[in-house]
Amino acid sequence: NGLALRHCDEALRADPTLVLTAVFENGMALQHASEALRGDRSIVMMAVNHNSAALEFASEAMRSDRRVVLTALLQNGMSLQFASKELREDPEVALSAVQQSGEALRFVAP
Repeated sequence: NGLALRHCDEALRADPTLVLTAVFENGMALQHASEALRGDRSIVMMAVNHNSAALEFASEAMRSDRRVVLTALLQNGMSLQFASKELREDPEVALSAVQQSGEALRFVAP
């Protein structure tokens, strides 16, 4: 189970191979990864591919990454709430979220 990462020491939480395996098992394992790996595009993409809500635990840079956010939104438009303000203001990103889930409209930045 990928969430077992929470029981690992910091060195293991910073191991890219181990963390990639954990987020493959359960995208939400990203919350237990090291700060640096929460900013690693390949790890974050794997996490959001398996659970779009993992975007909440990605670094600010990854929550501002158009490709990462659009990948999450393909699964669940409600993940827009975890995207950066700049992307929540972006018409293409907002449309993608709302097309997936009309309720995502409440997370579109004015």
